[in-house]
This record gives sequence, structure tokens and C-alpha cells, in this order.
Amino acid sequence: QLLVFKVPDDTFYDPEQQTDLRLVFLNEDRSPLDAHHWLQFDSKNKEFYGVPMVPQQHKFEERYVLVAYDKADLTANDALIVEISNKHYRQDYSATFEFQLDTPYEQFQLAATKRRFLERVATFFEDIDTDQLVMKSVKKISSLGRIAVTIQNTTLYNEGEMCPKQRIRTLKSQLVAEDGSVQDGIKQALGSEFNVLKIAVARAGKH
Repeated sequence: QLLVFKVPDDTFYDPEQQTDLRLVFLNEDRSPLDAHHWLQFDSKNKEFYGVPMVPQQHKFEERYVLVAYDKADLTANDALIVEISNKHYRQDYSATFEFQLDTPYEQFQLAATKRRFLERVATFFEDIDTDQLVMKSVKKISSLGRIAVTIQNTTLYNEGEMCPKQRIRTLKSQLVAEDGSVQDGIKQALGSEFNVLKIAVARAGKH
């Protein structure tokens, strides 16, 4: 799932600059983060963001350091621990959505790219938030740079007597035309950055 966490304004304080400080996000050993690391820091908006890809049956934590600089380059530090786990979502009457994109694999692995993709998908569906979408996998499918991105909508499950089969069919019709082509609406929502070539909807759970 997409993680977005804004640093509270009162995390650091300087008598002269108050909270107007330069923040730098580093690994625990104070080395710079790799540009392709899953978690990144937006210094302008003072927020962490990223989509962790967690192996099945796996749980781990990562440690970082946030450093605040004032105008005199005096510093203060704060530790950040991110716990990542593979949560088990309800699968009954669920579905996965595979987007085949004409997007370079390396480009899509950037945290900002994954964030934009999930935000645009959530905006397209209107009633879905990014925290209800799980990015299951990102795979290369062609030497030409095409990839397959599989996501799951965690709100699709059987609740009491209400079966979401019809909702799944409705979501599919918004994405895919009867002849199997991609609907113009989702193409426009994803934009030229995510040139979508094909969308496949696969049911999961009890159908």
C-alpha cells in the first residue's frame, strides 16, 4: 500500500527559525538513500512516501535518520522506524486488476512513479482511496520495456448477504470495453506517463 506520512511541524524547533528548518532523510548509518529505494522524502512538503513490495509471509522493519539543519548548519536528529508486514486481506469475492503499461521497468520502480500511478487509479474510481489499493506485483513482460502492474482493491469482499460480484463487473466495464480494448477514460486518467495497452481483471476467492 502507498505510505504517505507528513512530519509533524513540532518535530524539530529552533529558537531563531522556529520550525523553518532544512530536513534531510538518511539511512540509519547516515548514508544517502538510493534513488530507487522504496521509501523517499519530499523535503518541500516534509513527507515520506513509498510503496513497499513485501514478500509473502514476511515482516521486517527498516531504520532511518531524519536530520534537521538550521541556517548555521547546526543539526538535530530523530530516528524513524518503519515496520512493514504482509497483511492478509479478505479474498472472498475479490479481484485483481493487471495493467500492462508501455513504461520502462526502472522508471516505474521509482517511489514517486508508483505513487502517481496509484493516486491516478484511485482518482479514476472516485470512491476508492489509495490506502484501499494494494500493489501486488510489478513484472517485466517485454524486452521493449513493457511491464505488468497488478493491484487489488481491498474493499471487494463478501459482507453478509451483499456480494460484490456486480461491483466487480461494473469496475471491469469502466476499464475494459466489450471487445477487450482499454476504455478511453482510464487512458486519460493515467496519462501519457502510463501508456496503458491492456487491462485484465481476474477474480479471486469464492466465485
